[in-house]
Amino acid sequence: MSTRIITIPTADHGDVQVAEPDWCTADHSWEPYRVDITHTGAKTHLVIPTDCHGPVRTLPVGFLWRPFDPVQNKIMAAIEADEWHDFDSAGLIRAADALVEHATTLRVYARQLAVLQNKGGAAQ
Repeated sequence: MSTRIITIPTADHGDVQVAEPDWCTADHSWEPYRVDITHTGAKTHLVIPTDCHGPVRTLPVGFLWRPFDPVQNKIMAAIEADEWHDFDSAGLIRAADALVEHATTLRVYARQLAVLQNKGGAAQ
């Protein structure tokens, strides 16, 4: 972690000084409350090639840390599906396992789709 100290103005605690991790890319100007201060890092996406839109970036994952959160005051990884979900290291491994399992499911669907498309018919 960086030794860089930044000052973030808040409505409830005035100017708050906090260590900012090297990986943080957040804009801290919008955090009105100390508990809302969140360090976020760069995001990596799953890129899925599609016929309709080309490569689609989805399921962004990145690091975050809420240093004043009374419950989760530790660095986490966050994945956005329909909303952001936070994971500790074990949870992130479970998410990766789920993605691998889902990839297997997608391959089954692909094989089934190939059979359906080769049969022809009204569904095409």
